[in-house]
Amino acid sequence: MSSIRIGAQVECSDGPAGELVVLVIDPKKRTVTHYVVRTKAHDVERMVPAELVKSSTPTKLTLSCTLAELDQQDPFMKDDLLSEQVIDPHQIGFSAAYGYGYGYGIPDVVPPDIQYTQVQSEQVPMGEMALHAGTPVRATDGEVGSVSTLVTDSGGAISHFVIDEGHLGRKSQLTPRCRRSITPTTKACT
Repeated sequence: MSSIRIGAQVECSDGPAGELVVLVIDPKKRTVTHYVVRTKAHDVERMVPAELVKSSTPTKLTLSCTLAELDQQDPFMKDDLLSEQVIDPHQIGFSAAYGYGYGYGIPDVVPPDIQYTQVQSEQVPMGEMALHAGTPVRATDGEVGSVSTLVTDSGGAISHFVIDEGHLGRKSQLTPRCRRSITPTTKACT
């Protein structure tokens, strides 16, 4: 078994690479598909396929690629520009201000300006989900804490989630099939 904590340090075959910031999982197969690494050199988050992971401990993820190969991996965040037409109230002419519109013979209506908004989105493959530090975990009777660590078996399948319960620093382990609440005394599904 192997465990990995979000926030672990990441090393490539030729030196320190950065920090693990997100785990991308396939919930149906219950496996980690990608490790998202924020690189030290460029402060860019890169999606590293699970096949490139050589070993992991709770505090360190070792990759089988070089720093240059890491920089060639797909970025996790994508920037897009969205445009919309916004009417500037200072540019509204007499006809628009008093309820008249186009087609009433009053030519002083100014067309709206186009404004752009930058939007960032995560590039999570279809059907998969991203686990960030602090991703909330909910049971049938409410929130139980947040994900802090994943435990995988030798085949890469998720065997347990370690949950930070938030109060008094307690941690609990859940199996991926757990659907019910956690009791503080047993730290297991009831």
